[in-house]
Amino acid sequence: MQSFERWKYLCLYLFPIPPNKQDMTDEISRFKIESIENLTEFHSEVEAIEEVVSEFMRCIKEQDEEAFQQLFYHENTPWLGKFDEESEVSAKGNNPDVVNHFDVFDISKNTFISSMVNPPKALHFEENYSNLKVDTDGLIASARFDYQMFVNESPIKNGREFWQLINTNVGWKIVSVVHSIRF
Repeated sequence: MQSFERWKYLCLYLFPIPPNKQDMTDEISRFKIESIENLTEFHSEVEAIEEVVSEFMRCIKEQDEEAFQQLFYHENTPWLGKFDEESEVSAKGNNPDVVNHFDVFDISKNTFISSMVNPPKALHFEENYSNLKVDTDGLIASARFDYQMFVNESPIKNGREFWQLINTNVGWKIVSVVHSIRF
């Protein structure tokens, strides 16, 4: 049997043609209803993840450590960053140990949160985001966005962040953070 014939039989087996036009119409209507319900559920999950991102930004701005900690699934959430070449040279000039042996900025979630909510006196951090994209099936998700970090209203760095999230019985939680860093 030629491959085209096998393909045709496989398609007919997997996607049978309804016996009459009414059955076909019913099937299309059922699909539309399920799609609308799925779309509504998807939209609410995306909104919930957008709220997590907004809350993250609020916690930085308002130095709210307790709420900040609640955004994460695990105490040891991975927090990795990669400098562009020029930024890495600049960062190493101030602290040669800023990156590990893989040339990756690797800190703990708690170190990051502490630096944001307990900065040296007279420093105030704020982070803004744009171009948020969320991919989710309702159980797990990834969120990607461009960010810009400010100190005392002056921009100090920017890049892109990627988060992995999981939907728990108490809402969406961040399970990992990876970001690029440009000064």
